[in-house]
Amino acid sequence: MVAPQSALNQSIQACPTVEKNSTKPAPKYEFDWDPSKEGIILGAFFYGYLTTQVIGGNLAEKFGAKWIFGGGIFIAGILTLLTPLAARIHYKLLIAIRVLIGMASGLAFPSAAALWGKWIPTFERSTVPPAAQTGISIGIIFTTPLVSIMTENGFIGGWPSAFYVFGIISCIWFICWCFFGFDSPNQHPRISNKERLFLNKHIPPRPPKHRATPWKKIACCPPVYGLAILHVCYNYIYYTLLTSLPTYFATILNFNLQQ
Repeated sequence: MVAPQSALNQSIQACPTVEKNSTKPAPKYEFDWDPSKEGIILGAFFYGYLTTQVIGGNLAEKFGAKWIFGGGIFIAGILTLLTPLAARIHYKLLIAIRVLIGMASGLAFPSAAALWGKWIPTFERSTVPPAAQTGISIGIIFTTPLVSIMTENGFIGGWPSAFYVFGIISCIWFICWCFFGFDSPNQHPRISNKERLFLNKHIPPRPPKHRATPWKKIACCPPVYGLAILHVCYNYIYYTLLTSLPTYFATILNFNLQQ
């Protein structure tokens, strides 16, 4: 899910700005983006990501978490494949693509939570979701040097390869998800009856009818604001490092990102 964003962070180094006081000859890059424009491009993902966080869970409950979760990643994968083309047409089109990728990716977390509610027993809910979310950090650890290597070695045209590779991986993942992902244990045709009975026994039953979201009570609940402040502070630091650290390493510290 975060691989396309990590790929953009690394691939944008194919067109960094040149320090005005540098004595080195200015290298030639495909794009001439100043730092301000680069920042807008990197941040565009999160503008879209924010918009679908709230509605993602409701959509998953109404239409099935399997298709909202998988469909969001599939759409993000297709748009990731189109990212190099958009960048070469106009940077504003690239920004629009990044916003749409963010909107598609924003469906993932709330719909994943809906899936966990139907698949994970209550006594495992403090361990399984956090363990699953470590995949984000593991993905960043692997994609950061991998994208740099592909970019520097000219694999499939250099920097576009990051978007092609991870876009294709997302599409392949979606195909597998269509066959192996299910909304609930009762819908899964290949698990044993013993496992199905165990899960149904230890997972709280769902309400027979979809209940209206108590928005007024949520808005008046102090713990909600405490959680919101916590997430804002944490995610501000996390995503700032995610988007800006590769640029800082490459342009300020002159680190080789392949290492």
